[in-house]
Amino acid sequence: WDELYEQSRHQIRRITDLLQDLVTATERSDSPVLRELQLNETITRSVEKLKTTSAQKNITVVKQIPAGLPALLVEEEKFQRFFDLLLKDEVDRLPAGSRVFMSARLDLEKKQEIEIELGDDGPPWPNETLRSVFDPFSLRLNNPQEFGINLIACYLIVHHHGGSIEVRNREDRGVVFTVTFPLEPKISSAAEREEDFVTTVMMNDAFWERILTGQP
Repeated sequence: WDELYEQSRHQIRRITDLLQDLVTATERSDSPVLRELQLNETITRSVEKLKTTSAQKNITVVKQIPAGLPALLVEEEKFQRFFDLLLKDEVDRLPAGSRVFMSARLDLEKKQEIEIELGDDGPPWPNETLRSVFDPFSLRLNNPQEFGINLIACYLIVHHHGGSIEVRNREDRGVVFTVTFPLEPKISSAAEREEDFVTTVMMNDAFWERILTGQP
């Protein structure tokens, strides 16, 4: 009984933490405070937070962020949390000994946004996983108890700032996330964030397959 009780408490704490990330991503602010932040400094803080976990799995994060990138006008807490969650998801998912690569560039055509790439040399994702990667109800193949909460929170944060996020398999090995943040963002309203969330779920093929087939 004691073991069951402790396991239950652990799962409740874990779910509470995951849901708190969604609250951070979606909480409403009628007058959002925007600050100019340097991308490299923000990523460095996220890497430092995961230093112990990364060392335990011998995962190396390689940063290739060029100097001289313009500052991004963002909501500080949400912007920092985006990289915290994205990197945490990578470190949790990747096998021991993997590497994570982060790079960024100023869009040379528009010069209105910064494009960030986060890739790894881990195993590629099945097509089904790629289709449902931003589905909050998706289960991880390597851990059936883990939901895709971190990545749906990332999705909502980046769209809140008027940006975009996509993921694909790399040609050689691993996956790569491509993220854009505009230099002059149009911060979305609470209603728009809610619409983004509903659209993400409703347009997800894997979600409807589970509904139609009666799968959990």
